Amino acid sequence: MNYTIIEDCSPYYIRFTFNELADIIQLAKSQPTEIIRRSPGYCHEHYSVETANTIISMLPMSAMIEFKNQRAALFNTPPGGGCGIHKDGGNAKVSFNIPIEISDNMCVTSWYSDEEVGHLPRNPALGKYSNNVWTNWRKLDQFTPARTMIAKPDEMILFNTDIFHCWSNHQSTYSRKMLTLRTVDTSMHFEEIRNLIFGKNFTSLG
Repeated sequence: MNYTIIEDCSPYYIRFTFNELADIIQLAKSQPTEIIRRSPGYCHEHYSVETANTIISMLPMSAMIEFKNQRAALFNTPPGGGCGIHKDGGNAKVSFNIPIEISDNMCVTSWYSDEEVGHLPRNPALGKYSNNVWTNWRKLDQFTPARTMIAKPDEMILFNTDIFHCWSNHQSTYSRKMLTLRTVDTSMHFEEIRNLIFGKNFTSLG
């Protein structure tokens, strides 16, 4: 399988594409979701297991990586919304993200080093998401990100969730919808998956 890498910003993210991606995006746009949790800055929704299985079967990397079919999640971030600085719960180290609805370039994702934010206390009110150390996505100026990214349409993102990160849509007047898929094996790190699915079998646009 040949992938085209748009931007390699390891160990934070890799933006890439492949032939089947447009069909996956069209399918995801057409399928209903169930609201799992409403957070102050976004809505966490799930696709059905049947839809998830169809999406996963269309992913070329599913031949070598097993994905969770009960967690094909859509993060629907309204205008002004976002999520504070955190590491993902559930021992997730990597996410495969597909932008489903992107209408502008105002939603910014940022990663932060442990030295920058690791000393901040966890928020115990968030339960399994207690890796959140800063809840206010509108007030991030006091922190210096190690890397920032603006997701684009028609691409997929290999996303390192094991580094503190956040996203902020607080300056946008549009919603942003992002499909996220997780691996069954939560011990797999970003670098391991990068080497597994890309290796030397890709073209770089960067």
